[in-house]
Amino acid sequence: MLLVLLLLAWPAAALAEHQTASPSTAVAEVENLVGKAEVLEDGSARLTIDEVSLSALRQRFVPLEPARVNVGYTRAAYWLRFTLQTPLPALRYLEVYQGVDDARLFRRLPSGEWQEQRLGRSLPFHSRTIAHKNFYFPLSLPGGTATDYYLRLQTADTLQLQLRLLSPAALTSTVAMSRLIAGLYLGTIAALSLYNFLLFLWLRDRAYLYYVFFQLALASLQASLDQITFQFLWPHHPLWSAQSELFFVGLAIFGGAAFARHFLSSAHNPAPLASVLVVIQWLALGLALLFPFTASVTYLSVAMVFVGASCSLLLLAGIVSWLRRSPNAPFFVVAWGILLAGTVVASLTALGLLPMVGIAQETTRVGSAVEAVLLSLGLAHRINRMRQENQSIQADLLRIRTEEAEALELRVKDRTRELESALAELRTTQGRLVQQARLASLGHLVTGIVHEVGNPLNFIHGGSEDLTYRLERLRDQLGKRPGSSSNEGLANDARESIAGAATAAELIASGNRRIRQIIENLRSLVSARPLAIEPTNVGEVIRTTVALMAPKLHAQGIEIELSLEETPEIPCRAGEFGQVVMNLVLNSSQAMTSGGGIWIEARHTDATIEVTVRDNGPGIPPSVRDAIFDPFFTTRPPNEGTGLGLSICHEIIARQGGTLRLMASGPGATFLISLPTN
Repeated sequence: MLLVLLLLAWPAAALAEHQTASPSTAVAEVENLVGKAEVLEDGSARLTIDEVSLSALRQRFVPLEPARVNVGYTRAAYWLRFTLQTPLPALRYLEVYQGVDDARLFRRLPSGEWQEQRLGRSLPFHSRTIAHKNFYFPLSLPGGTATDYYLRLQTADTLQLQLRLLSPAALTSTVAMSRLIAGLYLGTIAALSLYNFLLFLWLRDRAYLYYVFFQLALASLQASLDQITFQFLWPHHPLWSAQSELFFVGLAIFGGAAFARHFLSSAHNPAPLASVLVVIQWLALGLALLFPFTASVTYLSVAMVFVGASCSLLLLAGIVSWLRRSPNAPFFVVAWGILLAGTVVASLTALGLLPMVGIAQETTRVGSAVEAVLLSLGLAHRINRMRQENQSIQADLLRIRTEEAEALELRVKDRTRELESALAELRTTQGRLVQQARLASLGHLVTGIVHEVGNPLNFIHGGSEDLTYRLERLRDQLGKRPGSSSNEGLANDARESIAGAATAAELIASGNRRIRQIIENLRSLVSARPLAIEPTNVGEVIRTTVALMAPKLHAQGIEIELSLEETPEIPCRAGEFGQVVMNLVLNSSQAMTSGGGIWIEARHTDATIEVTVRDNGPGIPPSVRDAIFDPFFTTRPPNEGTGLGLSICHEIIARQGGTLRLMASGPGATFLISLPTN
């Protein structure tokens, strides 16, 4: 705090050196020019000093009364005219309120020309006569002579037509007091921020870190409003100085929302309100990052509405937490309410809705300082409450552990008996579930068999009826008495009936073959004959199987290429493995009606032998890839496949401890068989 005070006190010392000796130097005189000056509103902001000094426009000046001092937001320029006269030569300073972008003071010289002095926020800070947030025009008043002055004021912010004439002693006192108040405020915030930052390093509680961020953002905002950041940080960048105010506003809202989320326990805030705080937090960060658009009236309006709504919602969150008995909420509500009250009073004063008295200009600083102290006390109370809760929890845990230790042995015995009983019941339930699973599988299997066998049975039934009919017809025809004229026709009818009977017989035979195929496949799936497990050379089984199938595949225009590494013998059922390879090759050949290629590869890894069967056929559609190993699932016409081949292959490989998978590949289908080496 002492360093901050020393830093801010040097402009007052510099001002003392700047003063020139005069009879009234030591007299602290302050003269209010409100009521003694006249004002003219220039809506076009284009009038020049020569135009406003003409008699035609001089008549449009009206007295500057107290009711006209607070103009509020305006784009117009305002001209003030006043006359100064002293009995003796004196040095005076004309004070113009801080929120003016462009202030120009005109005085007609004896030569008839206009002398112009210019100050304002749009100029670099070093252009100011006095290093202060307000603007001071030095006036060397000749004794006994009346001098007319014209002052043109224009700004994009709120405009105050507050004019005062100060003696050097009064100016020194005013600047020194202003710097003292600013130093006390910034020093207080710096001390509280440092203290709570050290607490954050100790406790690792992010509420303290967000408190520090929030207070530093508020202090930076106030320093920006007081032109302190302009003076010390970026004195040559007036545009950034003006834009930085809204930048710090966004950071302050961001820090306030983040602090509220962590300081007010989430258990005492409903989820929608907590979500609103998160939204406010990140929208405020966006507001800070979009500071270059502060020149836009629309953006400024939206930003002001957002700031007001955010502050209100943060206060609402504190009130809701208070009603839900959050222990931290009273500190937050009172502190935030005082800060908002000070800000509202300062805003109403800037808008001209409240009179500009001395205390009104300091309400923001006072509210911010009180808020910082209260929230710091709230964090300290939070530490004490957490320590008390921790002690209470430890005492409760010690008591509970003691009680639990006394009853632990009895509970373990009771639980052991319960577990033994539950284990017996679980075994009984497991048996029932296994039986139910078997019955469910059997029901699914029987349903498939009924569906698959139904069509062949229909073939047999229809064929037998037709055969019976045709045989009876043949018998009737052959039983007719032969005649010379009808013998040839009778023979033709007999041949036709015999041909039909042959077709019906073929239909019956086809149905029988279909049923036999289904039964054989089903027998392999449900109760495969146990084969002996013996050391098997996978490559030899593949070569033997392919040698048996090669002639038929060659006749279909299908070529098989083998790439078989030397692999060790593994415990396997050679016949079943050959059946799997044969089934996969047959499936590929049936899919390639116009010929193609099949590639079979075998390789040995650390613990497995992998066999890949790949073709360049049409492949398997993605929509059915997950169902190809299900029993009775097939993509072929009903008379061409049973849907049991891949299911049986999958079951065979699984019984031998391996896996059969359909791999994702390019054109065609690729199956990977993995068998363990031991």
